[in-house]
Amino acid sequence: MNDNVRLTFTINNKPILALEINLKTKASKVLEHVDNPVMFHAILQPKEWNYYGIESRLQFWFNTQQTLPKILDDIYPDGFFWNGQPSLDLIIEKL
Repeated sequence: MNDNVRLTFTINNKPILALEINLKTKASKVLEHVDNPVMFHAILQPKEWNYYGIESRLQFWFNTQQTLPKILDDIYPDGFFWNGQPSLDLIIEKL
């Protein structure tokens, strides 16, 4: 995985959160998000909109202790699916 990635979470193909994350320095920046706290209740809380929050949430969803770069490497070729929210998608763009 490249050092810099853009992660875009969508529900029914509508972007709800986009982040740019540097996987080497673990720096993150929120690029866009919808202003609807209800949409994030079961997905990602605003306090999780960072490297460690995304890593922790993906570890929980996939029942793994792998690092964020490894999880993204596993998701990238085949796409994202989580049974807890089937309309949720994660688009990974290498920058």
